[in-house]
Formats: sequence, C-alpha cells, structure tokens
Amino acid sequence: MKTNTLRIKQVVLPFVLFVVYGCSNKQDVEPIIDPTLNPEVTVTPLGDYSTVTEGDTLEFDITVDALFDQDIDFTAVLDEASVGSSFDFVSEEVTFFAFTSSIRLTVVFLADSFPEVAENVMMRISSEEDPTYNFQLSPISDVEMLNFDLISVNAPDVLSLGAEWPVNDDDWDLYIYDAAGSNVGGTAGATGADPEAIPSVLDNTADDGVYDIVMDPFAVDTEMTTLEVAIATPDGSIQSVMVTIDTEDDEEPVLYGFNHVATLTKSGEVWTLAAVE
Repeated sequence: MKTNTLRIKQVVLPFVLFVVYGCSNKQDVEPIIDPTLNPEVTVTPLGDYSTVTEGDTLEFDITVDALFDQDIDFTAVLDEASVGSSFDFVSEEVTFFAFTSSIRLTVVFLADSFPEVAENVMMRISSEEDPTYNFQLSPISDVEMLNFDLISVNAPDVLSLGAEWPVNDDDWDLYIYDAAGSNVGGTAGATGADPEAIPSVLDNTADDGVYDIVMDPFAVDTEMTTLEVAIATPDGSIQSVMVTIDTEDDEEPVLYGFNHVATLTKSGEVWTLAAVE
C-alpha cells in the first residue's frame, strides 16, 4: 500500500510543479499594447503645395492628440516612387519634445542653375526615414503624403547648360567649345550632389554652328557612369540627353582631351542638343 502511495506521489508531483511553473510564467508575460493608444499625429500643410517652384519654402504644423512621453524627431522624406531628388530640398530634423503639443517643420526647395523640366515629387513628413519605425505614433495618424510638381527656375533669354549624375562623390567637370575649338564656357568642382551648371553660357546672338560639350573625369572612381546633359534654351524650353561613359574604355569618344558627350547645334534661334554615340 505504501509503495502504491509513493508511486502516485511520484506521478502527481511533477504535474503539480508543471502547472505551478506554467502559471507563474503566464503571469510574467507583458500584455500586448494596443498601438492605437499611442498619440495620434496630424501634419497640416500651411499652404497650397500642389505646385512648388525652386526657391519656395514649405511649412507644416505637426500636432498630437495626446502628449509624447519621449522626444521624437520629424523630417521630410522622399517616397521611393518620387522622381525628385533628395538634393532638391533641405529639411532639417525638428524635435517634438516630450509633453509638448505641436511643432513646425520647414522644408526649403533649392534654386539651382541646372536646367530641368518639372519633376514629380512625392514626399511625406515622418518621424523616421524608415516609416516602419513609426511605432511611437498611432497607426491612424494623418502623416500626409504630398504629391506635387517641382518647377525649375531657368535664367531667361539665355542658354543654360548642365550635367548631373547619381554618384555623390564623383567629380566631373563640364566644358563647351565652339566650332573654332575655343572654350566658351566651363565649370568645375561639382559632384553628383551638386550638379555642374553653366547658367548663361550663350544667347541668340551667338554664331550659328555646332558647339561641343565635353566632360572631364576630374576625380571619378565609378567605372561606368550615366550622366544627364541638359539645356534650357533662351525661349525657356528644355532638352536633355542621357550619356553613359565607361572610363576604362579607350574607344569612348574624346575631344580636346576630354570625354565628348554631346553636341549643341544653333541655327538662328533654334537650338538642338544631341548625344555623341
């Protein structure tokens, strides 16, 4: 009889310990927090930003329906589908301090000399560059996505020439030569983040003929580079061509010791840009 009692205790005791341990563990599990209980953020544009021109300043008020208990940084972030570039604007992070109810964010679009057509920009105001990191915000927050055309400002009544490329650290220099082989314009010291531009190189009084556009790989580490060469003509129209240069290829077209990328033909008041194959 004692033997049977002992066997029962040996079977029951582990079970009791398991139940007690399991209940103890369940009590230690943190409850799931409803993310909709986080502060709801509303971003309000302080103007009609359906169209933006280079040089414009955009302002946004950011408000919450409940106070944050920690500091949160906000900034303007381009959407992956945006044609515009992050080089087009400056938006410093602003800190939404804990236990405050609102802040104002400013975005400045830069007026550069690069001739370009209107670009479609898709931009949002976010607490992080990665929107999946916005866990401090309620998922029903109205963090608005802006979709607008960015209008370029080009110098009037003159021909402007520019080139840009995607690699920030590469430094290409841009020059233009007339039919006599004289350098009639040039610029140096730019990188992909700061495109080359000659804002008023020629006007309609220039001689008719063919002008040659060349690029000097002053400090270029990228073997294969695709550049956009563009002009704004005196009447304000824009033309552009895409050119790919292989810096390791000896058969790339060369003129005046530089990579020959495009020609610019003038006939009266008609200007035509063409890539060099």
